[in-house]
Amino acid sequence: MNRIHLAALTVLTLFVPAAGLAQQAVQIPARDRVLQGKPQTLFAIGALEGADWETFGDVAQVAFDAHDNLYVLDRGNHRVLVFDAQGQFIRQLGKQGGGPGEFGAPNGIAIEPDGRVIVADATHRNYTIFSPDGEFERTVPYDQAAGMLFRSIQGHPRGGVLVEPAGMRFTPEGPQPYDSLPVLWIRPGADDAAPVRLAAVPAPEARVTRSGSAGEMRVSFSGPPTFTPQLRWGPLPDGGLALTHEADYRVHIAGPDGKVQRVIERPFRPRKVTERDKQSARERRRTQLARGIGIVRVTSEGGRSATSIGGRLPEEQIRQNLANMEFAETVPVIFGLRTDPLGRIWVHRTAEKEYGPGRIDLLAADGRYIGTLTDETMPDAVSATGRAAYIERDEFDVERVVVKMLPAGWR
Repeated sequence: MNRIHLAALTVLTLFVPAAGLAQQAVQIPARDRVLQGKPQTLFAIGALEGADWETFGDVAQVAFDAHDNLYVLDRGNHRVLVFDAQGQFIRQLGKQGGGPGEFGAPNGIAIEPDGRVIVADATHRNYTIFSPDGEFERTVPYDQAAGMLFRSIQGHPRGGVLVEPAGMRFTPEGPQPYDSLPVLWIRPGADDAAPVRLAAVPAPEARVTRSGSAGEMRVSFSGPPTFTPQLRWGPLPDGGLALTHEADYRVHIAGPDGKVQRVIERPFRPRKVTERDKQSARERRRTQLARGIGIVRVTSEGGRSATSIGGRLPEEQIRQNLANMEFAETVPVIFGLRTDPLGRIWVHRTAEKEYGPGRIDLLAADGRYIGTLTDETMPDAVSATGRAAYIERDEFDVERVVVKMLPAGWR
């Protein structure tokens, strides 16, 4: 058996707007308009000990359906847990295994408008689809055009999933970098299920390093230096996308056809990278590697490969990874981006004095500036009624999901 271990996954993608397209430029002043109010906690799920559904292995993603039911993708325990609007446990979808409705490495979830649940599985390389009441319906293999591993998976407001393929593909010779990457709209199992390209994204110039024998090969796949701008994106209610990919504060609003309609800007500029920034980035990378974030393992035998996600790297490999980190010259203004069913765009700015999350701007897709949150955490999912779910860890490092109601003034 040939074992191929992929150490740390770092991917850069760039959005390319259509040439010559007229775009509306929206300028937002530099001075923040601070939004008042605090989210009110409704319930929290997750404990060190308790019932099976209360203990998480590794929460990879959370999502809401139209009825405010909460879906928790517990990747470490190979399952999806469903809770009602009061936080009461309803059901479990899937378990570890290779049979119908079972998972190898679930790494993404989407809730369709009709309540169907789509779970992407990196090991089986397929989508598992469940009915709104939790019954297994079918599995659909990944389309070859979408690749074998996704960097980001989100639901599309018209059904199906939006995926951003990772910067590699698996071959009998091992992982190979892509020449170009898209953001794709996929409707698994539909009659016209061919992937639809919503944004053009050229692939980064990846570095692939191989070591070891033919029997056991170690492969390190890495992208550009830390702080290089990356693509951040999210779906909008009309089927379009909000995207950012530059070091400056610039958010592109694309329509359902992928064409950029407007660009929202604020007069913030990237700052020079400091030693404090580098140390902060190393600490964040260490935490991620220790929790298995960005770790992909591929086992190949007889021309077939199997994929698993997560799992802690040995301490020596972590130290080596940190020692090999390279850095760009400037820190991008935007740290992260998220969208929600209400059409808001959550723009997470990088902290001003040290690399990490800073203030959050709330924007509307038409360019309206709603305001800025000065001391809040970016939610991991937002519902159409204004609920927000946050994946957190308590003082004992126990993972939990907290659901809060957002203030009405944040709209």
